[in-house]
Amino acid sequence: MKSIFDIDDVSDIGEELKISRGRQDTFGICLHELFIKAKKEGYQELNIDQITVAYHRFFVLRHRARKKTAIQIMNKMLALASQNKFNIKKVKGKNGTYYLNEDVQPYPKK
Repeated sequence: MKSIFDIDDVSDIGEELKISRGRQDTFGICLHELFIKAKKEGYQELNIDQITVAYHRFFVLRHRARKKTAIQIMNKMLALASQNKFNIKKVKGKNGTYYLNEDVQPYPKK
């Protein structure tokens, strides 16, 4: 145990305490990271095709993530924008185009 807050090793506590770490939206986090990378490269908005290609190049080829189709990415982007998650917004008047609302740092990787 590194500290009293360390939940990686709970052997000192016992079985009666159920610990749930919760589920992280890893796909959403990946898409958010793409928008931060795009902003650094000068892209203010991305369409579904750009997001799909970037996701494949960065996460599938480099980090061995599962492949996602353009439809899966489109559905996820619609959900993120409508639920106001990760500050991703839909560009009005442009179908399938999104932007990052403000400069937000990605979640730290563990």
